[in-house]
Amino acid sequence: MQTDIQRQILNAFLVALKPIARTLLRFGIGFREFSEIAKTAFVDVASNEYGLRGRPTNVSRVAVMTGLTRKEVSRVRARIDSGHAQVTVKSTPLSKILHRWHSEDEFLDKAGRAAPLAFGGEQNSFSSLVKQFGGDIPPGAMRTELKRVGAIEENEDGSLRVVSRVIRPVGEHEKLITAVIHAMYPLASTIAQNVNPERDGEPWTQIV
Repeated sequence: MQTDIQRQILNAFLVALKPIARTLLRFGIGFREFSEIAKTAFVDVASNEYGLRGRPTNVSRVAVMTGLTRKEVSRVRARIDSGHAQVTVKSTPLSKILHRWHSEDEFLDKAGRAAPLAFGGEQNSFSSLVKQFGGDIPPGAMRTELKRVGAIEENEDGSLRVVSRVIRPVGEHEKLITAVIHAMYPLASTIAQNVNPERDGEPWTQIV
């Protein structure tokens, strides 16, 4: 059961996470990728900062602390230990639809290219494409998102045509990466240090 203090902390992080979610979504990164890096961060910190007698925290304790299963902790730790902690961007529903649109015979024209598709219909339509390969996402929602990211365009007759084979990040990613590393990380590190009752020395000063 969460304590009142824990609820207050989580609510504060909810506020802070909204602009992070906004940024990730703009770059085509969904919850699964974010969840994977969050697991990596939790396992890394729990393993290296909560050990006894200078040794890494064992798998069982990390599982208890993080709420992950022992199997998941072992998987993440093995990846960290191998030096391959980077996250691979998994296929999203949007990218799956674009891939199938370009590869399934039902949705190709005579030249083997992605054909313009009517929105509705049981076959050879955008709706049938989404029903087959889009999981539980409604065709209307899929159309809206693909239009938002600039992957498809709607013709005057309501049919849809592909204008991009992949989801391309929108924005200047170099500036984003620099800001996260050189602004967000130092600020978050300072906060973590200053609220740690077991810290050594005076509180850190963060200049923003």
